[in-house]
Amino acid sequence: MSSEFHDVIVIGAGPGGATVANLLAQQGLDVLMIDRGVQPTPQIPQTCFGLRSPLLSRLGIAEKFPTAIKEPQPVRFVVPDDTCDIQMTVKLSQPTNDYQGMCLNRSEFDQMLVNSAIAHGVTYASASLVEALISTDKQITGVRCRTSETVQEYQGKAVIDASGKFSLIPAYLGLKEESNQLDERIAVFSHFVHPAFQELLPDGGMTVIAVDGGYILIAPLLGDRVSVVTVLAQAKATAYDSDRTQLFYSLIATWKPLAQAIAVSEQVLPVLPVINKTWTCRQFSGSGFLIVGEAGVFADPFFSNGVAVAMDSGEIAADTLAACLKQGKAWTHEGFAAYDEQLRTLFQQRQQEAKTWLDSLPLQQLRMSCADPHLPWGVPLAFLNLIAGIGSTNQTRLTTPTSAMTVARQAYATIS
Repeated sequence: MSSEFHDVIVIGAGPGGATVANLLAQQGLDVLMIDRGVQPTPQIPQTCFGLRSPLLSRLGIAEKFPTAIKEPQPVRFVVPDDTCDIQMTVKLSQPTNDYQGMCLNRSEFDQMLVNSAIAHGVTYASASLVEALISTDKQITGVRCRTSETVQEYQGKAVIDASGKFSLIPAYLGLKEESNQLDERIAVFSHFVHPAFQELLPDGGMTVIAVDGGYILIAPLLGDRVSVVTVLAQAKATAYDSDRTQLFYSLIATWKPLAQAIAVSEQVLPVLPVINKTWTCRQFSGSGFLIVGEAGVFADPFFSNGVAVAMDSGEIAADTLAACLKQGKAWTHEGFAAYDEQLRTLFQQRQQEAKTWLDSLPLQQLRMSCADPHLPWGVPLAFLNLIAGIGSTNQTRLTTPTSAMTVARQAYATIS
């Protein structure tokens, strides 16, 4: 087994990993960024808010960034018995230079971030799975990775965990603390590839199929690849005795066009559960490591912008670690408390900023796009027009966008 040494090893090439790797390389450090996938990666589009222009400029992508912003796409609502099949389009009414609430093409944006990191000198190891962390005298000093061809060890002065929901270092050290369940539903998903799905989707948009006690979401990814998510109330999901695959395909069978498309398609991802709990870590740094983004905190995706949080925490990590290493010091206990406090403050501020931003908009002007595969932003907006009557007498009850979103979430659990 061969071994390499780099100043810093970054696990993950998403927004947080690419940000911290880019900024460290700009400080003259030798940075290796390890990615389990290959760019571009299939990603559900997400709502864009909270991204800061100064940080985009530091990363060298401010001028390119607008190309990753897309107009929100239509949402189609279907009831399997054909009593309802309608299509709604979210319209934006915002200044052209304000990207808040716009639809961010994550696949294109993530590729942009990785390309910029490489241009600034980051060594990029794609299709490389971290299978073990290396520790020396209770300090994390490296990783062991496996590719399709070889096993490679990498050593460094510090390891940064930007692995997102995989949370490699927190899982290894037992740092994760789960807290709230997001809602009382069971959600599972898979990915499929076949052009037949295009007939089920509005132009570039999503389709939602109502089922008894839940719904099915079909969302386009890259090329002919789509994500299919089934969501069902726990009370009804118990009939499947924890067999998520049976639950998934039983719901798929309720709408014949979808069942037919899946029958002729290639399944490229097993049936997996959607994360339904928030979590945080007891600490965000330790001997030889730092944690950024969702590897450290997973908040409610309905009111949180994980992309902005990942990038901002990546910037804090880069500036903190670069200052330490440039003084010739190892990343040891001196930096822990300050870094951890900065991240706790960031996470709290970002969650509140999301709600404050939403509530600054009158309901008539709430214009969102699609986001998380379990709780897409655009769907609640369109759905509210059906169940809550925005612009009618019900508007007096839904006094803020946050309350409207909450009503939409509750309605999803009972839609039939």
